[in-house]
Amino acid sequence: MFLDDENKRVVERLRALNLSLCKNCLGRLFGKVGRGLDNVQRAALVMSEHGYECVEPDNCALCGGIFGKLDFYAKSAVETMNAVEWNSFLVGSKFEEEVLAKEERIWMSTSAQHAEAIKSEFNREVGKKISQLTGKDVDFDEPDCVAIVDTRFDTINLEIRPLFIYGRYKKYVRGIPQTRWLCRNCMGKGCKRCNGKGKMYETSVQELIAEKVMLATQGKEHFFHGMGREDIDVRMLGNGRPFILEIREPVIRTIDLKKLENEINDFAAGKVSVEKLRIVSGKKVEEIKEEKCRKRYSATVEIAGTCTKEMLEKSINDLREKDIYQETPNRVLHRRSDIRRVRHIYDVLLNWVDGNTAGLEIECEAGTYVKELISGDGGRTRPSLTEILGIPCRVKELDVIWIHDEHTEE
Repeated sequence: MFLDDENKRVVERLRALNLSLCKNCLGRLFGKVGRGLDNVQRAALVMSEHGYECVEPDNCALCGGIFGKLDFYAKSAVETMNAVEWNSFLVGSKFEEEVLAKEERIWMSTSAQHAEAIKSEFNREVGKKISQLTGKDVDFDEPDCVAIVDTRFDTINLEIRPLFIYGRYKKYVRGIPQTRWLCRNCMGKGCKRCNGKGKMYETSVQELIAEKVMLATQGKEHFFHGMGREDIDVRMLGNGRPFILEIREPVIRTIDLKKLENEINDFAAGKVSVEKLRIVSGKKVEEIKEEKCRKRYSATVEIAGTCTKEMLEKSINDLREKDIYQETPNRVLHRRSDIRRVRHIYDVLLNWVDGNTAGLEIECEAGTYVKELISGDGGRTRPSLTEILGIPCRVKELDVIWIHDEHTEE
């Protein structure tokens, strides 16, 4: 026998309700009973063993004909999804609240303990038909498309998974921010302060990279995720900074990344370049945002007083392999909390001295304010080169020359 005594009583209680159900809605009451069966097959067993009679879906007191339109919904979903490129999918659905409430009342009235929800079966069965029509598979983790079937209006809404492109960028000029900065006065609408452009700077690393990517993918909008960021007046050289460009609602997903890389580099020539482009999972965004990597800098330092090379070397040696204490710098206090942090300085090298100017290389923990390591920021960073040397110093030019994130390339 298909049903045990408990589920036989469910059938009797259902019969007492005098409800006309289709095979899908009857079988779903026992959706977790038996293996390798669909709900129509479960209903057939209940009908043969217990004499229960089912009706066609159009006459069903619960679904009201929805399970008679599975082919229609599947074909409509495929037509809608074919407006974009997709290789995997998932089905979601919306039902009238009364249908969902009626199903719960039937569960309660029959004491059904092994029932499956109507949305669950509907999504699965439409998904099967889409796979049969297209040869493409359901993906429960990261589908390219999610077709939301609205059974209330017989419409299909499409949710398109963003496309995530990982790479490394180098920034060769100063004065370019990493991301687009909206005008603080108009917040992007355009005003006199920003000459109607809606942004504070002419361009950004994000915009220089995204221009060609948006053309290639025909996406709707883009978001930039960097592994940290350099100041506007700092260049990013060396091995480049890891980033992910997120493209929302892409029409095209299959891209010649080497060709795209060349197009970006031609478009942004002299300002920005990219390399090692590849498609990644959206999970990679959190990984690079949370990554804390050592960085190496090249700094041109101005010294406001007489200083010998020996004095500099001695002062620099006092910073090597030391912890420093930094309060939030005055220059960013208007947008960041005033907190005290400890940062480790791994290495400081003196590369050259020319009068009152010196070239240093500094390797330090992620999150170190390098400019303040040199200037002291009025005592808010201690120790600093200014404090140890006893002469005011400041960074004239700063470049990031290496980011130690080798494992992120794996």
